[in-house]
Amino acid sequence: MKKTDKGTELKIIESYNLGNSMKAIGLDFGVSPVTVKNILDRNGIQKRTSGGIYKLPDEEIINKYKSGLSCNQIASEYKVTFHTISKILEKHNIKRDNIYHNLELIEDYWENIDSFDKAYFLGFLLTDGNITGNQVKLELSAKDEQILHTFNYYTKSENKIINLDRGDKGKFCAFSVKRKKWTEDLSNYGIKSNKTFTTEMPVLSDDLMPHLIRGMIDGDGWITYKGHQIGFCGSEKCVTQLRDYLVRTLRVYSVKIIHQGTNVWQVCWCNKKDIKTIGDFIYNEKQDCFLERKYNNFLKLIHDNTEVTTETKESVAP
Repeated sequence: MKKTDKGTELKIIESYNLGNSMKAIGLDFGVSPVTVKNILDRNGIQKRTSGGIYKLPDEEIINKYKSGLSCNQIASEYKVTFHTISKILEKHNIKRDNIYHNLELIEDYWENIDSFDKAYFLGFLLTDGNITGNQVKLELSAKDEQILHTFNYYTKSENKIINLDRGDKGKFCAFSVKRKKWTEDLSNYGIKSNKTFTTEMPVLSDDLMPHLIRGMIDGDGWITYKGHQIGFCGSEKCVTQLRDYLVRTLRVYSVKIIHQGTNVWQVCWCNKKDIKTIGDFIYNEKQDCFLERKYNNFLKLIHDNTEVTTETKESVAP
């Protein structure tokens, strides 16, 4: 039998706790499976059964899962794999559907849109959100990550914000929640699967409309300093409704709606007075629900002495 030093023994133990078999470990370290077994016995390491899993306390694991721990957290605690814990939950008909996680999440957050934060994030989800089944997802450019942390704060969500690298498309961040109640309530405002072609602008109370529109512009709109524009793009109906609302409420110029591409229309204002009127309207009492980069562009625009009065210019992506 090949003699092993203490450092090697610790590495063998670590490898075994990560889920590797005695045979695989023996091959990695140049020793026999019997040697691996002896090392585990000598160090008091509980061994897995021939089926590949420990004899674990099922009830204890189920209680830990229901208390809010994830499969990965429990697996780490018992030194087994994610799939081991998953199989135990499945054996006892415990669904891994997020119901035991995110325990502080406000379940009825979307039931009644009665605050500035709900109106803002409703507008954001209406334009930039995605619903698949019972999952609500919002994916943004990584530079706008802070707004997802704000979303977590108001909804009391404990779900992590995931960072994504899309290669040539750039870096993004994403937030998701799996809740049937959320998707049911959001559907009342037109936010549902395949909403791209049917989206309409919800009508809220007058005090909440600025927040809703700010969310819509932050989601699928733009405020550009170099282009001297404030604009929005989306379905023809939604774009028309937004334009007509601002014209009717703020008396800004009724600019033309442009067919930008397949199922995409846009509207934008280039007149400095109109930009200021719209900006003042949507940013009044914004509190912490806004994209900083777009707000900063608005501030630069209204303090710029250049006057641009052309009705439309080259379109700008959100």
